[in-house]
Order: sequence, then C-alpha cells, then structure tokens
Amino acid sequence: MLLHCDRCKKKFEGDETEFMTAGFYNVSPGSSWAKFGRPYETVVCDECMQCSPEYIAVYGDMSCKCFR
Repeated sequence: MLLHCDRCKKKFEGDETEFMTAGFYNVSPGSSWAKFGRPYETVVCDECMQCSPEYIAVYGDMSCKCFR
C-alpha cells in the first residue's frame, strides 16, 4: 500500500497485517512504537525512524543515509 510519512512527508510503499508492519512504524498513541513518535505523527517510514536519535539510543546506528 502507498503510505505517507508524517515526518519527512515522502510517499513510500509499506505493508501492514494484524501483527506487524513493513516499511514503516506505527507511532500512534498506544502503539508499541509510540515512545519514538512526535506529536501528531502516526506513520513514520523506516528511514526516518532508524535515523532518529531516540531510536539510535536504543537500537544503535543503522548507518542511514538521511537527514539528521
């Protein structure tokens, strides 16, 4: 499905099932990834999430090629 990243505003392909997402993180309140979201975000693409300082502090640097 075509999605829109609330952080970088890019469109990207992602997938979602009852149990997981692929290509993005659901950061809506109450989700398991909510602590990494910013106000008014619900969908954050993999690239933006893996480049965020909060994510890197927990999971390490994924050597991303995005803006910081």
